[in-house]
Amino acid sequence: MNETPEEVFFKYARQCLSFLKNNPRVPKNVYETLVKYREEGVVPGWDLIEKTFVNAMPEYKKFIKSKNLDEASPDAVRRFWLEHHNTYAKKDCHVFVGVVESVSDDGQGSPVYEIKCNGDCRKFSGKWFKDAKIGDKISVHLGFASEKIKENLK
Repeated sequence: MNETPEEVFFKYARQCLSFLKNNPRVPKNVYETLVKYREEGVVPGWDLIEKTFVNAMPEYKKFIKSKNLDEASPDAVRRFWLEHHNTYAKKDCHVFVGVVESVSDDGQGSPVYEIKCNGDCRKFSGKWFKDAKIGDKISVHLGFASEKIKENLK
């Protein structure tokens, strides 16, 4: 099964929902729908993503244009998060990549990954990404593992 741009975007953005709860630019019913989707594992359509992630969308479009990328490409979405997001987001919201050093359990059925990045080891929730193994290179955002990183991004 091929991944969609919506799936890739939501892998990273679902962690941001708590910051959008009281954002007057995000309609309350849209926010509530996305929270429900997150908890049920449903991927929203692009139109709902655009209505919710009002700060990221202009940056995404700017990045796509500057790199001459296909807006509907899952790899273009991934590149946005890995290459551009940190240029405008606050430091505590940065996305980074590290190597899984250990895997434990959170006591509720989700893994906890200890990730080594820039010489430091920190623990991150695997609530939404449960497939990492020791030695895997993964991305993390706002305390949560997002996905395994492939080396051949273009």
